Amino acid sequence: MSNAVHNYIVIICVSGVLSVLLGIYAYTLKSTFSGLKTFVWISVFSAIYTFSFALELASTTYEEALRWTYAEFFGMPFLAPCCLLMVMQYIGLDRFVTRRNLILMFAIPAITLLMVLTNEYHHLFYADIYIRPGETSLFLDIEIGPWYIVNGSYTFGCLLFGGILLIRQWRGARSAYRLQMAILIANLYIPMMMSFLYLMGLTPYGMDPVPVTLCVVNGLYIWSIVTSGLLTVAPVARAAIFESMRDAVLVLDPTGRVADYNGAALKLIPSLGQSSIGRTLRELAFAPSVAELIPSLEALDEEERDLRWTHEDGTVSWYKAHAWPVMRSKKQLGGKAIVFVDVTESVRLHDELRHLATVDGLTQIANRAYFMRSAEELLAKSRLAGKPCAIVLLDIDHFKSVNDEHGHAAGDQALRHVVARCQPHLRSVDLFGRYGGEEFVLCLPATDTNQAMLLAERLRGAIASHPLPLERRSLPLTASFGVAVSHSPHDTLDGLLRQADDALYRAKRGGRNAVEPGASMREDVPG
Repeated sequence: MSNAVHNYIVIICVSGVLSVLLGIYAYTLKSTFSGLKTFVWISVFSAIYTFSFALELASTTYEEALRWTYAEFFGMPFLAPCCLLMVMQYIGLDRFVTRRNLILMFAIPAITLLMVLTNEYHHLFYADIYIRPGETSLFLDIEIGPWYIVNGSYTFGCLLFGGILLIRQWRGARSAYRLQMAILIANLYIPMMMSFLYLMGLTPYGMDPVPVTLCVVNGLYIWSIVTSGLLTVAPVARAAIFESMRDAVLVLDPTGRVADYNGAALKLIPSLGQSSIGRTLRELAFAPSVAELIPSLEALDEEERDLRWTHEDGTVSWYKAHAWPVMRSKKQLGGKAIVFVDVTESVRLHDELRHLATVDGLTQIANRAYFMRSAEELLAKSRLAGKPCAIVLLDIDHFKSVNDEHGHAAGDQALRHVVARCQPHLRSVDLFGRYGGEEFVLCLPATDTNQAMLLAERLRGAIASHPLPLERRSLPLTASFGVAVSHSPHDTLDGLLRQADDALYRAKRGGRNAVEPGASMREDVPG
């Protein structure tokens, strides 16, 4: 055995050892990278291939060299499809890694192994294998058969396609991860080029250079693992997830400049683009309503804030903006990420529930429960301000006959009609509610006796002068009113409601379509 062959064997054995060590490392590594198991198999097949080739070169008889040549095929044909599989997992194409596709990917390598093991019966892989004459060391030369061409073409195809997939992802990859991609591309194409040189007969001693090349490949893998975390994170797959997130994500560097964003953020902020990278939020062309939010976004720091976002088309959305620090290392701050979670539907649902809890469904004014709570607050504020507060009850006259003679639909129309006649005469501070059935109630803050009586009379006249329009005729409506006004800090809402109720029934007994003051305020009413 010549010194050159001996050195070649040593290098090949080193490559095999590195493959074993990498396989053990990957097997024991805890990572979410789905291609980790595939990398273990790549290491196993590489070790089988390299050690078998080393033993082939060290053989002293034809039969021994032939056995180790056949042994190489328990690893060599499976390497290329495994490399393609890992690339697919690396760039986030796991959905294509199905059982059916795996069978298709490894069908040719499995057939190749079978062809090699049975070659002496058909010679479809090797047309002939013989000892090279005139050499001091034992070298096997071959004449290729048809299946050798099929297997070689498939191997080249897998490696070429894997590299193309990575190259296509290069532009969209973050610069921090391009080193990983460059090493993966090199580890696909370097063995492919060496194989091509071997087939062209351009390698030293006509020996297969791929096992030696695998030593370089394994070295590059180790370098990438140490420097860029290969096998622990799949950045291109991460980018695919980042881009598919429904929530908008905006990444700012430590100086507040845009460093990154996803597709959802581009939809939310159309002014984002490649030219926005490196610019501050204030330099982006936001709509005026959104520009007002910029100080809030810049000040956001590991907290949550509700944002009302008016889009360019005028529609309004609500977002919860979260912020958290992005660390380059344990001690070095790399900026912050702001996530915009669309809570528009939740806000709308909350508003609808609040509406249902506070508004009467038929008349769209305050329901009784909400009126009582709010009137208590208005009465308390009036006491503190030293101002009177009036309560007015009104009841539609002869409402039962409206339902009996014209139906409940007409009764509902009558209720809405009365509300519509009253609302134009009320102030924004006045509280109008449905007290029950055909009875309504008003709370009028900062309103004295004369003002309350005048308003009640105005409302009575508005109702009486506007009959309810029905399909065949108009139906006259009237209402009776009872008014009570707080005179003392000790007056309560319940007490005022009782006074107004008593006054209302006096108006009913007196002939209806009238306004009556409460018992404690009669002396305040002129005439």
